[in-house]
Amino acid sequence: GGELNLQDQSSFDSTLLLEANFTYGSFNTFRTFGKALYSNYKFYGVTRVSYLSSDNNYPFIDSFQPGNPKEKMSNAKVRLLNFMQQFGAKIKERNSFHFNLWLSDAQRQIPPIISKEVSRQSQDDYSLRSMLAWKGQFKRISSVFTTAFFQDEIHYRDPEIYLDQKSIMQAFRNNLLLKYDMGK
Repeated sequence: GGELNLQDQSSFDSTLLLEANFTYGSFNTFRTFGKALYSNYKFYGVTRVSYLSSDNNYPFIDSFQPGNPKEKMSNAKVRLLNFMQQFGAKIKERNSFHFNLWLSDAQRQIPPIISKEVSRQSQDDYSLRSMLAWKGQFKRISSVFTTAFFQDEIHYRDPEIYLDQKSIMQAFRNNLLLKYDMGK
């Protein structure tokens, strides 16, 4: 089982923030992250970008080969780019609109299984997530209406068996939450 919980945890306060992070590590792994946030008492906006690339060619002992030779993982490169955007605006003191967008683009090579020496398989994944929400407060009643659209695309290739397939999933999700404060 599982749950998809569409919530926006942003706040309307007075903030300006710029953040960046870069790392480099083993197997030619490079990661970077950037964030820009602006908010005041009527509007907020947050932009996030992240990127990861790695050769992922770590050494391992191949216990299926005679003499258990030390090998390097092959056909295991990965690249992942993410972009996230949030906006929010207060219409009145007790009403606000929020918009979130997430785009993801990943390319990965698929390493060979242990019984094979070589693989040329690869997979590309593309994702789009978007959400629009309205939040309202009226005396004892509070409400949140959320509508969201999702699209995922997977493109798998295995040239060894002449396989080149795409699959696409699209979904809409709508959620209405009403709360009534009954007092004591």
